[in-house]
Order: sequence, then structure tokens, then C-alpha cells
Amino acid sequence: MDDAPGGNEAIRGFLLALHDCCVTRGADVGVPRSVVTELANRAAEKLRIHHLRVEPETGAATAA
Repeated sequence: MDDAPGGNEAIRGFLLALHDCCVTRGADVGVPRSVVTELANRAAEKLRIHHLRVEPETGAATAA
């Protein structure tokens, strides 16, 4: 996934959508917080965001 040629936009969109789903419903279905954090970090890499703030309570990520 990391090396897909020209796929950064598609990958970024997928990661952000998956992250949002995990933030919204992850606790209900047992998604570990570490997965939510990793999705936020991977999306940040694709967005070239170097400072990302992840809310400890919800796992929600925002650019800082």
C-alpha cells in the first residue's frame, strides 16, 4: 500500500475514511486505539502533515 505508484490521493482518502469510521464506531466493535492512532499517522504522512494531534479520549486526529 505504501508503494502504490500515483496512489497517494486514493490511499489518503481511504485512510481518512477508515480513520473516521474507527473514531466513530471503533469502540463499539473493539478496534484497538493503537489502530486508530496508526491510521491517523499514516494519513498524516500521506498529507505531509508533520504535527498531528490525536485526542486521547476519542482517537480523533487534527493537524496541529
